[in-house]
Amino acid sequence: MPKGGLRPLPDDIVAPVARAGDDTAATGSRFNLEPTERGRPPDWDASNDYNVLFRGRPVGRIWRAIYKDSEWRYYPWHWDIRPPDESDID
Repeated sequence: MPKGGLRPLPDDIVAPVARAGDDTAATGSRFNLEPTERGRPPDWDASNDYNVLFRGRPVGRIWRAIYKDSEWRYYPWHWDIRPPDESDID
C-alpha cells in the first residue's frame, strides 16, 4: 500500500495532465492559479482560495481548509477538478 493510503493515478489521467503542465508545451497550456476576491465554503477565506485556469478557462479549484475531526485534517490543501459554478468565478 502506498504511503498514507494514497494510490497513484492511472497513466491515462496522468499523461494529459503532465503534458498540460510541461514547460515545453505551447504558450498558454499551463495551469494557472487565480486568487478569488471573495471566500467560498468551507472556510470562506479568500486568501487561501484559488481558481485553477487552463488556457484561460476555469478547470478547478485549490483551497486550504482544516477539516477538524475528519481524516482530511492532516491534508490542509484540497483540489477539485470540476469547473467552479459560474457564480463562484470572480
